[in-house]
Amino acid sequence: IQRFCPLDISICTWAFATMKHREPEWLRAVVRARCEFADFSPQNMSNFVWGLSTLGFRHDNMVLAVGREASRKIQDFIPQELSNFSWALATMDLCDNLM
Repeated sequence: IQRFCPLDISICTWAFATMKHREPEWLRAVVRARCEFADFSPQNMSNFVWGLSTLGFRHDNMVLAVGREASRKIQDFIPQELSNFSWALATMDLCDNLM
């Protein structure tokens, strides 16, 4: 995973969620990788947190780090990305933690 770009990480997480395949090794590897979310595009962030939420995987510190970065780039999100991102945070009950 160290050689993965943000797109790779977000698409793999999204794909596992779409297939409803909870892959614990992948999720642990993502946490261990300590991703630099500043490099993620709004679509990458949206797909990533949607995938985590859909899989029922909750790692508050990581998701909140994505949320802080998303708040810096909020003007770059299109409505679909913002909707999916918001749904994921609400599903994980993390909306209030970003305020």
